[in-house]
Amino acid sequence: MAKARVEMQIDCPPEVAFDYYADIRNELQWNPDARRVEKLTPGDIGPGTQFEADYRGLGAFTMEWVACERPHRLQSLGRNRSMEFGSVNTLTPVEGGTLWVAEGYAHPRGLFRLLEPIMGRMIERQFVSTLTRFKRAVEGREKRPAA
Repeated sequence: MAKARVEMQIDCPPEVAFDYYADIRNELQWNPDARRVEKLTPGDIGPGTQFEADYRGLGAFTMEWVACERPHRLQSLGRNRSMEFGSVNTLTPVEGGTLWVAEGYAHPRGLFRLLEPIMGRMIERQFVSTLTRFKRAVEGREKRPAA
């Protein structure tokens, strides 16, 4: 199993970062690899909320929030034909914003198992890239005047 861990400070309150990230449909606004995201379950976002998403390079998969403890912790589980992956995102208030710690894993299936030795670095790079784009987007939302 490939694992990765990334930390980043985000200049907005944990509640703002949590809410924007928890609704995966928002990824269409800040992640150029997101092609389609649909919420599958009714009601508010919380434990058990599922999304179906399609990402360039990953393909289609189903993602579920396994734990959703606003505004401090989000744990996901995603599955598609080629892998299972998950993450635990911990948000801690710090002076000036939020310390975001993302820990994730990928468990490849089938032929993708051949990539497992290098997947940890791939996941880490993806976490940094994704979290950096998220940081820019959520900080930009926080700085815009209310309509």
